[in-house]
Amino acid sequence: IAVWHSCAIAMVAIEFDDAKLLDQALNGKNGLNALLKKGVTSNYLWYEGAFSYNNYVIAALTPLFVQASLKDKGGLFKRQMLLAQNMLLSPLQFRFDDGYLPTVGDTRGRGRAIDFGAYLSSARVLPTEIGIQEAQRVKSWDTLIDSIDNTTKKSTSLPTVTTKHYEPSRAAVLKNTNWQVFVHYGQLTQAHAQAEVPGYELYWRSIPVAVDQGTVDYGSPWHEQYFRRAVAHNLPLIDGEGQESSPLFGHVDSFDLLQPAISISEPLYQKGVMVSRQI
Repeated sequence: IAVWHSCAIAMVAIEFDDAKLLDQALNGKNGLNALLKKGVTSNYLWYEGAFSYNNYVIAALTPLFVQASLKDKGGLFKRQMLLAQNMLLSPLQFRFDDGYLPTVGDTRGRGRAIDFGAYLSSARVLPTEIGIQEAQRVKSWDTLIDSIDNTTKKSTSLPTVTTKHYEPSRAAVLKNTNWQVFVHYGQLTQAHAQAEVPGYELYWRSIPVAVDQGTVDYGSPWHEQYFRRAVAHNLPLIDGEGQESSPLFGHVDSFDLLQPAISISEPLYQKGVMVSRQI
């Protein structure tokens, strides 16, 4: 939400050519640059973990990038644009073979790796082949009155998903010919966290074997009483409950890129209880 605030202040500053206000919006203690530095991990995921938050941040940044471009100030935001474009693309590294993403945190329902609406809405300032192709397909006032030139290829090849340890996000992907697993062994913040570590989601080819279904609307009693609890996840239960508090940081005891395999442990799962898991 603070990112939305700083973007709005920056847009006002650009509109009225207020250099002091623009500097505050970008470089102040709670300015956009400080928020992005704190909020975006080195593997281009928002620190709260849920993939949907990447698109939420991009939705805040896109109007600012458009406004700056219209006022010939796009050069001031080159670094932020590159960061946002990486945030748009980074979830592709985690997708399962059916196109869905792991469900981290209290995401409401499972999400697809390619959000066509997000790619389309940001295509002018964060151009991708998919976004530009969507602009040719979708007929709206925006795409009809000020069309986006289609100079991209007609087909798009997505990056190959591979075995990798994503330590900044406390996660890993293991993948071979038939199997793929997403391992979530720690959390960076209590915000939007659930009792879901050390958890995993497992696929055989494009068939989900064990998945995290996310949650329901926050106002529903099922959100707190079931979906946020360990019983709704693939976790060890101690007297019916999972982790005692969040965030849990977890430890990777070993990671084998070639096998592939991972061994993780959480010494503070509950008072006097340590859990470990090998996949």
